[in-house]
Amino acid sequence: MIRITIELVPHGYEARKEVIAKAEIANDGTGTNIRGNYRYRLFKKAQ
Repeated sequence: MIRITIELVPHGYEARKEVIAKAEIANDGTGTNIRGNYRYRLFKKAQ
């Protein structure tokens, strides 16, 4: 699985960083050795 996290870091201040979105990409186990099938999930910050 690949997990991607997108953070907002205001003016470069790590202490104030905030996760604004995430994504996950994973092989779903179907397909062939040459061509796999993937699923993805996208998450955004809760309002």
